[in-house]
Amino acid sequence: MQENDEQSSGISPQYDPMRVLALTDGVFAIIMTILVLELHVPVVSTNEELKTWGVALSYKLLLYFASFLLAGVYWVGHRSLFSLVRRVNTGLLWINIIFLMIAALIPVGASLLGQYPRMPLALRAYGVLLFLLAAWRLVMYLYVTSRHDLLIRTVSPRVKKRVIAVMIFAPTLFLISTILSPYFPKFSLILYVITPPMFITMITLVNRTERAHTG
Repeated sequence: MQENDEQSSGISPQYDPMRVLALTDGVFAIIMTILVLELHVPVVSTNEELKTWGVALSYKLLLYFASFLLAGVYWVGHRSLFSLVRRVNTGLLWINIIFLMIAALIPVGASLLGQYPRMPLALRAYGVLLFLLAAWRLVMYLYVTSRHDLLIRTVSPRVKKRVIAVMIFAPTLFLISTILSPYFPKFSLILYVITPPMFITMITLVNRTERAHTG
């Protein structure tokens, strides 16, 4: 039965996008699990010590929520992009591998910033990580949408232009935040936190607009 399905689809298992999705799902599941495991509960003997830990935890929780949401945004975006993909090639496989390699550093960046919140270098390192992730996601989108042989259906120039405009938004803000981090650390941290939900809002509006036009 499996062989018949492969023959009817005309796609060799070597180029089946489902295997790429399975690997990506597994990596993002591990990333999200590691993020929550970084929230350690200490052993304390007094209520004051517990309060002190609670203050420190509030900052780490902020980074946890921001980083978890960030991972979720890129996982959803990856699934959305691959819903257009009929088959993969070697180039896309390696682009995806590099994307996962960068994404796997999200818990490291969040942990570094959580441990050293007052150090500009930690804030800058987190910003560089977010910039690389957003920029490489844009590279993946450009590669996929430019290879018509990989697609289920061709992406219209209008849709592609709007999506690219939205996708440039995140790396631009992350780059600005990274540059400003030594001088305005709190402002940079705020930009790191609010950029993912802003991106979700923008891409949702774009998708709704396109559905309204096509509907």
